[in-house]
Amino acid sequence: MGGKLGWRISYGDGGKVVQVEVTAIAPGTVVTVSHLFGNCSSRRQGLPTAAQQMKAVQATIHQIALCHPQVTWQVCQNDRQWFTISPAATTGQLIPQILTQVRQGDLQEVKLEIPNPANSCTDTINRVSLHSSLNLVVGLPDRTHRHRPDWVRVAINGRMVKTPELEQTILSAFHKTLPRDRYPICFLHLAISPDQINWNRNPAKTEIYLNEIIYWQEQITQAINQALSISSNNLKEAVHTTRVSKLLKAAEAKGGYNFNPQNPKEDRKNPNSLKAVAQVSNTYIVAEHPSGMWLVEQHIAHERVLYEQLCDNWQLVPVEPPIILYQLSPAQVSQLQRIGLEIEPFGEQLWDSAKHTRHLCNSEKTVQKQF
Repeated sequence: MGGKLGWRISYGDGGKVVQVEVTAIAPGTVVTVSHLFGNCSSRRQGLPTAAQQMKAVQATIHQIALCHPQVTWQVCQNDRQWFTISPAATTGQLIPQILTQVRQGDLQEVKLEIPNPANSCTDTINRVSLHSSLNLVVGLPDRTHRHRPDWVRVAINGRMVKTPELEQTILSAFHKTLPRDRYPICFLHLAISPDQINWNRNPAKTEIYLNEIIYWQEQITQAINQALSISSNNLKEAVHTTRVSKLLKAAEAKGGYNFNPQNPKEDRKNPNSLKAVAQVSNTYIVAEHPSGMWLVEQHIAHERVLYEQLCDNWQLVPVEPPIILYQLSPAQVSQLQRIGLEIEPFGEQLWDSAKHTRHLCNSEKTVQKQF
């Protein structure tokens, strides 16, 4: 309606306007919902619990706030303030209000202008701009991540949407930077020409798919790589943050890795020289090597050590009585013979292990494995 006047509009059943009047109000919009389904009590049946409904309302408002960080949100329930979201200059400054365990220093924000794909079908005269904009906020992987992929979020033209192809692109871009079974915090907002959206792929419009999807996936991957790279803008923060001082822990002086040569003078000549210097997040070992720095994943390294011990300690020992094996395929018989077991036919679909099986010898206990 414009102008300097405020207006109060009441809607009744079926969305019909019941009353329109001028009222005193500060700039903004106030929405009041009361007596929902008051005349349709049957609609109340089967609804989620009140707590679930309020959680869904809160999630919806959070999604809108992420797309429009400059707006103030004050939500009340039964005349009591429920939660408030203060305005912010950028989405990166707004997210800590929603994720209270995340600090603004844990996030990196990138804003880019991206040229539209060359194959766009919209006439240049009718296009508002030859460029699209990309706003990306990512949580730095060494500082913040999630147990579930619930904070991989994409908005297009001011509205939060589901975009499976772009969401998978984001997860792939973080694949090598996060601990195992952890997921990133990432908010992507694209402002693009409507002709870049394939409106017919999902009739219900619950999901959005883009034309020239490979082009947009490449642009998003490059933006994430830019956000995660260390530059002059974020180097000072990365160096002086208190979390970095707690990230590295000196390796134990008594730690033996059975990898260094006996003669220290041969370190430079021996290509297998490896010296542990630090431990990261109780997960990785940082080690010096003649060819550079190595990052060793402790869990995988331990599995390899156990495997080598098994290989070194298997021995053939007599078995009394012989073991009967059932329904072996020719490949399985060949495999048993290849590892040194004497397998002989004993009947139809029966084999006799004859004289030997294998077991792992250990000074403390013997673990026997029979085939």
